[in-house]
Amino acid sequence: MLNFYRRIKQREKSYVAYRDYMIIVTILGTGIRRGEIINLQWSDVDFINKSISVFGKGRRKETIPITDKLAKELGGISNFL
Repeated sequence: MLNFYRRIKQREKSYVAYRDYMIIVTILGTGIRRGEIINLQWSDVDFINKSISVFGKGRRKETIPITDKLAKELGGISNFL
């Protein structure tokens, strides 16, 4: 499935293709829930400490570590925007 979205991203080079690819990569890389990724903002991503802050169940703020690869992918998409 990831390869499918990667090919679409490379072929179409549109906002929707990048968005869908990054949603899949972020969910697979962190395990966050659908509602958490919907409410995610750029200010929640900490590239220095390589973590993402999300509001989990019960509106508790949780800090989730991200891998170097995911941080690189997110950094690349921020340049696209």
